[in-house]
Amino acid sequence: MLNKKFKVVLVLSLIINLILLGVLTLFVQKQGGINYVKSVLHIPYDQPYNQNPQYIGRTGLFKQLTISENSIVFLGDSLTQRSEWNEMFNSNKIVNRGIESDTTEGVLHRLDSITAAKPSKIFLMIGINDLRTGKEVNSVVKNYSKILEIIHTKSPDTEIYVQSILPVNNKVVGNIVDNNDVIKINKHLNKLAKKYDYRYIDLYSKVSQDNQLKSDLTIDGIHLKGKGYKVWKHSIEKDLKN
Repeated sequence: MLNKKFKVVLVLSLIINLILLGVLTLFVQKQGGINYVKSVLHIPYDQPYNQNPQYIGRTGLFKQLTISENSIVFLGDSLTQRSEWNEMFNSNKIVNRGIESDTTEGVLHRLDSITAAKPSKIFLMIGINDLRTGKEVNSVVKNYSKILEIIHTKSPDTEIYVQSILPVNNKVVGNIVDNNDVIKINKHLNKLAKKYDYRYIDLYSKVSQDNQLKSDLTIDGIHLKGKGYKVWKHSIEKDLKN
């Protein structure tokens, strides 16, 4: 008798799970299929920057906002966007111009709105998504050089802080990025910073172990937990206040 009841419960459970799976599949399809899944999981889109919903949404918002001359701009991708910098440093001067999944190309195409404001400081971190989408190291460095050249030309009095890009944890995310490429890019960034007499900030060595993003600083192998942002904060605190 007990075995019959168990079989009935098992069959009902399987039926319910199949129904739920079907409902979930229909829901995902109605929300745009794989692009919906990508947006939920924060996986970079394969489209160009100007077709990326994250980019379109954030840049549209930025057009409604202003940057004052004494502002401190944090410019970059999701690693920048996901922190509350003004609260972290208790400063209303700080404005967050990070965009999920952004690349060096995306920054280039939205840089004018920042240089036009002539902010007092810019803390820049960009490039990891270039690697995630298959860009070569030389391509990333070339775009980065253009970014610094534009800022240097259009806003010469702005203090620039070139922050190294961070490694990923390959044990968590697989081989989406080769951290050896990250190291190569950071070496170029250090040279570029010296070329323009900008400050280079080595965050890589402070969040990495054995050339991997420390597991206790991340959940998904790419983005930082609060503990990771604490390390970042301590690394730039003096530069922010000077």
